[in-house]
Amino acid sequence: MRDAIRRFMTSGGDFEAVALALFQWQVEHNDAFRRFVGGIENARRITKWEQIPSVPVKLFRDLALTCFPPETAQVSFHTSGTTGRPGIHRLQDTSLYDLGSRKHAESVIGPIPANGISFVAHTAHSSLGHMCSHFVEHNQAFFSPAFGVDSEKAMAALRATSTPVFVPGTAFAFADLLSHSPVPISLPPGSIIMVTGGYKGRQMSIPEETLLPRLHELFPATRLVGEYGMTELSSQLWSPNLGEPFIPPPWMRVMATDPWTGKPASEGVLRFIDLANHQTVLSVQTEDIGVVDGSGHVTLLGRLPNAMPRGCSLTAEPSLRASSTSTRTPLSPPPPPPNTNASTTTSSIQAAPNNGPIASVLRAIHRMVRSTDAQLEKVGQGLSLPNTRACLQAACDAITANGLAKELETPGARPQQTAIVTAYGVFTSPLEWVAMMVAAGSAVHLKAPSQDAAFCTLIADCFRAEGLPVTTSTARQLGIFDAVIAFGDDESVANIKRETPHARHALYGHRFSVCVVGSESSLGQDVASAIARDHALYDTRGCMAPVAVFCMGNPIECAREISRHMPEAQNTWPVGHLDAGWGGEWMRRRALARVEGTTFEDAKWSVLELPKERFVPISLPRIVTVHGVRSPDEVQQALQPWIGQLSSLGIDHLEWPSKNPKWHTLFDMFPRVCSIGTLQTPVFPRLHDGVPMLGSVSE
Repeated sequence: MRDAIRRFMTSGGDFEAVALALFQWQVEHNDAFRRFVGGIENARRITKWEQIPSVPVKLFRDLALTCFPPETAQVSFHTSGTTGRPGIHRLQDTSLYDLGSRKHAESVIGPIPANGISFVAHTAHSSLGHMCSHFVEHNQAFFSPAFGVDSEKAMAALRATSTPVFVPGTAFAFADLLSHSPVPISLPPGSIIMVTGGYKGRQMSIPEETLLPRLHELFPATRLVGEYGMTELSSQLWSPNLGEPFIPPPWMRVMATDPWTGKPASEGVLRFIDLANHQTVLSVQTEDIGVVDGSGHVTLLGRLPNAMPRGCSLTAEPSLRASSTSTRTPLSPPPPPPNTNASTTTSSIQAAPNNGPIASVLRAIHRMVRSTDAQLEKVGQGLSLPNTRACLQAACDAITANGLAKELETPGARPQQTAIVTAYGVFTSPLEWVAMMVAAGSAVHLKAPSQDAAFCTLIADCFRAEGLPVTTSTARQLGIFDAVIAFGDDESVANIKRETPHARHALYGHRFSVCVVGSESSLGQDVASAIARDHALYDTRGCMAPVAVFCMGNPIECAREISRHMPEAQNTWPVGHLDAGWGGEWMRRRALARVEGTTFEDAKWSVLELPKERFVPISLPRIVTVHGVRSPDEVQQALQPWIGQLSSLGIDHLEWPSKNPKWHTLFDMFPRVCSIGTLQTPVFPRLHDGVPMLGSVSE
């Protein structure tokens, strides 16, 4: 197979014929790839190169994906590892890699200078460093992963060179160089500056969009070219002039695809079919977004947004600052309540009869329930209308007069003014807190998520219509409040606590929930249906959405039974908008289950059986992940690394602790234990992280 690819790279030929032959060869010799595509018989049904199944790039973190025993690899290229454990591309040799990289580079940018001044990492595990070292034998390197660019020595070397030089570097490294080098440099004619990669989410003093003009200013007479490559591929794309589309080599094809379905799209996630990847897998699905024109040239548009944990860490504002003054920022007074002479107060609940504010709160909630479809279509933060209505109805039904009255029995002085910082994702999350704090006599300001403030606006409108002191805005600057209640990722809530030092705090960072089902070989219909419901509501968002189901029976039969109920859940609560940022992890999880477990799938949902060692505390929309375990001890072991981030435990047998004392230890790990099917519909009031909700902000 290697000789056929080499002949194609040197002399050309029929791409589809070589690609299909390589695909069949890889399926025969790569165990993980064979399981991924569903076996040899499935592979034989592939008749076009566009049909070749594409491995999600993240799978290189989990599996060796080699056509040879991985322990015999002579070269291991690692990804940067900036988002967790690195992906590894293992090779027995780099002969085709080296042949293709130089041949295509020179066909696009011309002869490469013999000397180099490098701003890339020349380490054994860097594919970029390997390529640049292969291009230029005499490299002066002025970059290290640990310390970055040695700008002073680099500038001296650039100014001193008298022969043409090849200057490769990442965009991030050049931005660092530019921040230290304002004086233009005239490099010798024939020099080439190669820019690759982006900032990868890192912040620099020079914005990425201004990097190109600044490089032209620093090197006014030098050619700037672009390179696009990745660890998991053996070929690169080149742009003859930085900023122009990238040109793939003849032995590569590129497709833009939908991040969820994998189908071709005019603009989408890039898929590469690379014949030079003969030792691993030839088709790789990336997380880079782009457009492929009629000639096959590629315009990069960016990357899929980073997928954050889908618990209570759903996107909160990155920074919220308190007022710089020490005076209270007053809330806007509410309008007079319609058809009533009742007055309101911003003092504690003891200043008014208990049934007064409670009755007004319940009327406000009733207004929300009566919202029209047109109103609800705006507030669900991407959920379908049936799902939005079901979630809102459940959240409103949980708030009762008796429940509010019981919570108001919690001792302590109430805050007069409370800020509630909401996160994007579970749109109903602030409702019970607003109802409780207003019933307790506190004026409430809702900090709405900037990307979708509609539900917070609905809350404020309905409560203000009943004369209750609720305001909302998306402004990041908070005033001075007696109490701050906030939901978000751990970093955001830590910033809020630091920047509101005088307030009482109820802060909730990343949390997640799980289900545990019993030892029956076949899951009961009621429990399976309840699991499907818990995954469908809110499209599996939020800290109470189950990230996994631990099954002490037969996990494959458990997954099969749940899969029978997923279509009904989909019909009742259709899936809503799917954020493209989750497409990569969705594909990785499903691909991993094809290789190491069992899958039951539809276009809109998946039930996956995976070994418990593959547990990760991240929920994905409409994906049920089932792990087989033998005892509560194994569940505890799987959850131990996240002991402080557990939210709720859903079980199908509440009496387990009475039968086995080991269940007590598992139950004690969670602030809340409930029946499966009620994970996403908690009761009110309840303990929140072990304390009464109102007690968390009362003195």
